[in-house]
Amino acid sequence: MKQVKIALILVNMFDGEHHDAMQPILFALIDELTPPGVSLSFFDERIKPLPEVIDAELIALSVDTFSAARAYALSKRFRAEGKTVVMGGIHPSSAPQEALEQADAIVIGEAEDTWPKLVDDYRRGVLRAIYRSHEPPLSSFDPNHPALRSGYLPLGIMETSRGCPHRCDFCSVKVLYPQTVRRKPLAMVEQEIKANPHRWLFFVDDNLYSDQTYFLGLIRLLRKYRKRWAAQVSLEITNDAQMLRMAKRSGAILLLIGLESLADESLRQMGKRQNRQADLRQRVRRVQDHGILVYGTFVFGYAGDTPQSVKQVFDFGMELGLSVLNFNPLQPMPGTPLYDRLLAQGRLSGDQWWLDPKYRYGALAFEPASSGAEALSQAIARARRDFYSPSNTFKRWLRQAQPLRPSLCLIHCLLSHVSRREITRKQDRSFR
Repeated sequence: MKQVKIALILVNMFDGEHHDAMQPILFALIDELTPPGVSLSFFDERIKPLPEVIDAELIALSVDTFSAARAYALSKRFRAEGKTVVMGGIHPSSAPQEALEQADAIVIGEAEDTWPKLVDDYRRGVLRAIYRSHEPPLSSFDPNHPALRSGYLPLGIMETSRGCPHRCDFCSVKVLYPQTVRRKPLAMVEQEIKANPHRWLFFVDDNLYSDQTYFLGLIRLLRKYRKRWAAQVSLEITNDAQMLRMAKRSGAILLLIGLESLADESLRQMGKRQNRQADLRQRVRRVQDHGILVYGTFVFGYAGDTPQSVKQVFDFGMELGLSVLNFNPLQPMPGTPLYDRLLAQGRLSGDQWWLDPKYRYGALAFEPASSGAEALSQAIARARRDFYSPSNTFKRWLRQAQPLRPSLCLIHCLLSHVSRREITRKQDRSFR
């Protein structure tokens, strides 16, 4: 069998080092899935520029929508050098025909049932154009993999599931994981927890709280191994005080919750049924009352959203002392119901706005119904900048539901510091 050298590149949308880069599980997972006799090298543009020469004949690019323009430029360069280029990730899965015009092959979906076949076909000289995943069982990975050891936030990255039971209008999760939520056996997760050298863990699951029985088993493991952890969960967890209490005892330090909007009509438009009619202030306080920090996300751009809507969310976050608050412009990502609807209505600023050199990070890519895109984008940028100012960071700390332990105060301040640096670095930049 032909011996090959393969380079896997995590493509960055901008030049420069990310201050919030987390370990890419993909590197360790691909290594686990690659057949014997292959030499792998890993490059993450978020933490280090690419070398001028990459000693590999097959280049695999991991691409999201914001990094598509950069990925296509890299592909052109590598193919001109006589290398074979394959692309995978959320963007090739969302816009396969576009990506296929820029690569020799693409992967649609996940790696477990596509990557081994792709490598084998390449070695035999019969590489196909498209490799499509069919929701395989999740694989384990080595949390001690050398490619994960330096340049990243000091967090151990974990994954227990893929997919989400909800179908929000703007979310691209269903593009990669269209069917049911799939989970790793808890015995496999336990082995990964034991092997992880970090005491602080971050779960990249789209919704760690999508199954209560599984969640209970997981937090018992986390308590057993005395880990501290953060994760994205749905608002439903705030309905169960006992569950929050157990999560705290297991080491929960921060929960990321998609609050999305203070307006019930906007929640209806986006299909966020689980958040409608909820008292979001009360729900946030329930989490904070257990000594857990809250990372809230909101989106702006639905009918009824104006600059005043952004100001209301800003005041909401300040009042409750949220440690992190994402002010997200509503982005029509390819493959989502939102994108298809705006495209059909002729409201997009461009069918491929992510490739438009005039597009700037943080801007809306369509004209909202209730406010001009420029005015709403400027309100979002202003709120992002002001929310993380040193004085407002201190004010938010004082407004927590209960006094924070010194370690949580430090996390609160570090999160604000990193968020401010990344917002300053990215805001209004064009994709390269």
